[in-house]
Amino acid sequence: MIGNGKDSVRHLAFNDLRYAMQKESIEKLSRELLDHIPSKGERVNLLSYGNHARGAKFYDYTFKNSPELEQTINEVCCAIPGFYYGRLDIKFDNWEDFTKGKNFAIVELNGSGADPTHIFDPNLSLISVWKIILKHWSGLCKVATYLNRHQNVPYMSIREYFILRKNTRRI
Repeated sequence: MIGNGKDSVRHLAFNDLRYAMQKESIEKLSRELLDHIPSKGERVNLLSYGNHARGAKFYDYTFKNSPELEQTINEVCCAIPGFYYGRLDIKFDNWEDFTKGKNFAIVELNGSGADPTHIFDPNLSLISVWKIILKHWSGLCKVATYLNRHQNVPYMSIREYFILRKNTRRI
């Protein structure tokens, strides 16, 4: 949240819809923090991680991709046995260090079924989101096809698929 120079952290949080579902968590924060009046423009981090339920916003920063960043991510992913496709939720202080593979932490490792969270960028159009999802599925299909072919994993028959689908719906 960003201070306005007049209101306490408590007031700012409880009057911001993004924190509406987090009132209980926020009330557990120190009284000193909640009573603090941040100066205008001062950023205050209330909760250490974000998700949709906590009011987090997600943005598309794929334009910042670089060969150096790809190398960093590939090194991390290759060190995880059996991880071929998925999403890493990463926390870092600055882009430069992160790109160089310094001072970052993996908060969560998500498998191939995870959504690419940059699709939730409020600035993206619906068409852009669908293009990203189709690219995601296409990449997943290529990886699965490659792995199955090179590990001699037989493809599921249509009959096996429908049986699996029927049984999955019961769960």
